[in-house]
Amino acid sequence: MFQEYIGFTQFLTGDGAVIGSEMGLLYVVTSIDPVNEWLFALALDPASLPTVDTTITHTYASAGNFTAAIDSGDRISSASASNINAHINNPDGGYRVETLVNVGTGNSSPVSALPPIILCPVNALCSFVVPGADPNADPLHFRLSTSTEASTFPPNPPCSSNFCQPGPPFAPNAASISSTGVYTWDTTGATLGPPGSNTLYSTQVTIEDLNAAGNVESKVAVDFFIQLVSVEVCGDHIDNDGDGQIDEDCNPPVFNNPVCGSTTTVNAGGTLSFTVQASDPDSGQTVTLNVAGLPAGATMTPSLPRSGNPVTSVFSWTPTAADVGTHVITFTATDNSGLQAGLQTLCSSTLVVAPATKCPLTLDSWKTHPKDWPVTSLKLGTQSYTQKDLLTILRTPGKCDASWILAQQLIAAKLSIANGSDSTPVADTIQDADSLLAGFCGRLAYNVKTSSKTGKKMVKAANVLDSYNNGRLTPNCGHKPKECDP
Repeated sequence: MFQEYIGFTQFLTGDGAVIGSEMGLLYVVTSIDPVNEWLFALALDPASLPTVDTTITHTYASAGNFTAAIDSGDRISSASASNINAHINNPDGGYRVETLVNVGTGNSSPVSALPPIILCPVNALCSFVVPGADPNADPLHFRLSTSTEASTFPPNPPCSSNFCQPGPPFAPNAASISSTGVYTWDTTGATLGPPGSNTLYSTQVTIEDLNAAGNVESKVAVDFFIQLVSVEVCGDHIDNDGDGQIDEDCNPPVFNNPVCGSTTTVNAGGTLSFTVQASDPDSGQTVTLNVAGLPAGATMTPSLPRSGNPVTSVFSWTPTAADVGTHVITFTATDNSGLQAGLQTLCSSTLVVAPATKCPLTLDSWKTHPKDWPVTSLKLGTQSYTQKDLLTILRTPGKCDASWILAQQLIAAKLSIANGSDSTPVADTIQDADSLLAGFCGRLAYNVKTSSKTGKKMVKAANVLDSYNNGRLTPNCGHKPKECDP
């Protein structure tokens, strides 16, 4: 955990409030890169301290759209102020990241995560995907941020605006991004820092979510550096790294797992675990594996960064109720083909944390704990039954009456659903069960033989509901043995 005090970063909510106004924001570190000297951290809610809470909460007085932002300064300096880094296009400039908050609409802005530094080869075409996901599953639109979105500081010549994206006057070719998130920059002729320094270009991308009419609802920005590195690029027939050889050791690393661009859903309280592995086809190369956007509480085992060929680490996370929402993580695999850094491959994955589902309770549980019932009456078929009636049905053996057997399981299922359990696994079965019972006049019991055509349908539906009531149809609820199980 650390405090950023150079720029004294605060969170401006857009309605006049300032979060972190007394001491600046604190951050919890989730990833580091000691070699390239960057870290990835999540801001903490000051109101929750000393509890580590990475969700900053603010209550707006009214509905509407508010532009919330971090707005500070002190981007990395130029080569003249540092013997390590040479920030070419916006040295010592302002740093602003905006999001548009739609209060009262239920809409959430997109999310993204990239490492603070993306590697691009010198004098070559660089292309990579900026990841993005929308919690509401709205379509996304990507664009370069405007100069006023990325900074409120005055221009720093030769940049003529608040913020200059990679390109003129520092490079002959301008960077661009497609509407679907493919970032492209031909770095040929771009200004480089002094020998031995890290050449850095700052850039910022805005990700917008669109409504059904194609209009922008909200937005979020991702700000990062592009570091130009001298590495060979396969197929361009150019000596990119100046060592007198062309296209040697020029294959970038590849990810064997996970599937890049995949989306995985896990319930709060459940555990998600998967293996991350990358390798390099070039003989003698090693690959360094790292990650950005790792959620607080998630682990990588062994810890990252880690090198090898192949190189493997296992992601594991048990999200809590506070983590419900959409998260983007980006893994990086970087080889050692360059003098300072090598070829890099990105692999992003979206994690969706769904609310924890209450496990259904068994028939016996509802039968013996009537005080815990969420409702005191239920409708079975077309007939309404009081709690007293329902308890009588539950506590009286059904024997060979299929309608009674079905009614008992239907009562337990409906009580669990009223208690907050997910109805999806048995929604159709419950509808069928009510239809079967509705085919008879009056109230239970209907004395339906289990061997009859209708009786067989009732028993089949009852068996499905029994599986649901014992937790076998709801993820992470496990198997709850029935009384007759061995």
